[in-house]
Amino acid sequence: MPPPEHEASLNELQRERDIYRLASVKSAASFRKLYDVSSDSMDMGKTDPKSIRYVAFEWLETTLQDVEYRPDIHTYALIGAVLRTALDSCAILEDKTLVNTGRVSNFEALAFAD
Repeated sequence: MPPPEHEASLNELQRERDIYRLASVKSAASFRKLYDVSSDSMDMGKTDPKSIRYVAFEWLETTLQDVEYRPDIHTYALIGAVLRTALDSCAILEDKTLVNTGRVSNFEALAFAD
């Protein structure tokens, strides 16, 4: 979690949280619950949005790197399912102009160095 002086990083976390809370995003089959919320404040950010902190977790059992490649129909089906899910999720986000390219305009803002 970025410290309060890294406002750009806090804004990015808030933006990501807001995107995942959109009804069309959180109800889509291609998205899993990606975040847990923790807060220092009992008001959960109602009076001061910066008083709440968010932590994002991806709850995945495995990665494709763990899957042994074998040129068979099951492997191709897995690859197809992953690609279809990734593209479906991108289409949902793109429809709302919320596509995240993963590029960071100010890398140092994410370094969290003291």
